[in-house]
Amino acid sequence: MKKRFITRLFCGALASVITFAALKPVPVLADDWDDWDDWDVLWEDDDDDDYMDVIIIDSIIEEAKSEARKEAKKEEERRRQEEERRKKEEEQRRQEEERNRYKSVTGIQVSTNIVTLSVGGSTQVGVLVLPENANNRGVTLTSSNSAVATVDMYANIKAVGPGSAVITARTNENGYTATINVTVTGGVSVPVQANASASRNLAYCQAAAAQILSAPALGVVNLASMTPMSFDINVANAIKARPDVTVATAFPYQGHTYLMTLAPGYNLGLRLDKSGYADWTALFALRNSDPGIVVTAVN
Repeated sequence: MKKRFITRLFCGALASVITFAALKPVPVLADDWDDWDDWDVLWEDDDDDDYMDVIIIDSIIEEAKSEARKEAKKEEERRRQEEERRKKEEEQRRQEEERNRYKSVTGIQVSTNIVTLSVGGSTQVGVLVLPENANNRGVTLTSSNSAVATVDMYANIKAVGPGSAVITARTNENGYTATINVTVTGGVSVPVQANASASRNLAYCQAAAAQILSAPALGVVNLASMTPMSFDINVANAIKARPDVTVATAFPYQGHTYLMTLAPGYNLGLRLDKSGYADWTALFALRNSDPGIVVTAVN
């Protein structure tokens, strides 16, 4: 538009020069002044038209600039919204990755809740931490009565003495638990550890005390004899020093073989007579009144 205006202006000026150069001087009469007035009007009109053209052009240019500014603002707003959307998606992705990176423990399951074993028997129970892809899959297993049943870190349950016990599996994270009810019955023979001919044998008691003291943590010491024996102060002190150990004794009595179990930490010192011994038969007689003594007929 601006170029067209300049072109028109240049062409008009050039035409005027050519026209005036071609004209011959003529006398101007007084009456012709009216015609000059008409020319003035004509030139004035041309000037007005050109002025209006300039105003229109400026208005169009300003309008175009305004539209350009509006488009620039729209583009800036679009970019801002796009950046916010990108940041939001990135944060959601980061949170999802964080959730996937660490899985908290939500529960625990065992393959069975009831186990029945004979004395000396064992079994393994499956333990599953939930979810299966939990990061911390540590489990602690404990027995409510290690004189009846013990359990190791691999969920191997071993029957120690007749009775009932509850095995508890607890997750190290969040403390979820599952329980296994264990029932132990008699029915297995116990290996013979010694063959004593007298009911009181110092060497036998010393060997038994040494076996108790050297037993593994939460272990079971099996003591046996072809005849009923007696415990002395050495055995009593060993049991006191190792309150985590279960002592199981097997011996023939009244035509049957019995398994007598002393619970961990049993206070044998209270059962020693004035001579410093506790006969197995005397302990056997307390089986129904002393909860720390459990007796089962093997055969």
